[in-house]
Amino acid sequence: MGQQRLMKMEPMERVVYVNTLLQKETSNHLKNVAKNLGMSPSTFSKIMREGNFQYHQVDKMYYKLVPLQEYKKMKPNSSSHTDDLMDFLTENIDELKRIIEFSSKQPIIEPEVYDPKAKSVIKSVQVNSDIYSRFQNLATRFPHLRLNTLISQCFLDFIRKYEE
Repeated sequence: MGQQRLMKMEPMERVVYVNTLLQKETSNHLKNVAKNLGMSPSTFSKIMREGNFQYHQVDKMYYKLVPLQEYKKMKPNSSSHTDDLMDFLTENIDELKRIIEFSSKQPIIEPEVYDPKAKSVIKSVQVNSDIYSRFQNLATRFPHLRLNTLISQCFLDFIRKYEE
């Protein structure tokens, strides 16, 4: 993922994504993640502070800073909310595991592929027959997705991986 894509994310989404990257690093966490995203550490830190987030050196994660007045309003309800949430999670843990397992096996189709404003073009492409056969067989596991949708997503994945 590049700097432009990171900048387009909402601050909360950006922090969740970056925190996962930070957890994978073994040293120089901020510096390495910034470098991998193609930006300087100072620019990276500035972007990450948007939305009132702050890096916590010990945990190697970004956290949301909450003003004291907001915190005081949240505090009485947080225990009750946490208890309700824990009860819900405990009661539904098996179903949640099934949902996560199912969704992790589903292909992720980017909204850009479904963009109704996008113009479609018809192209004839010559491909290796064995690879195409494997692709078609795999695509049958996802009957709710059209072949052109999967191919568009493949193109987009390639572009995002190799475009600078």
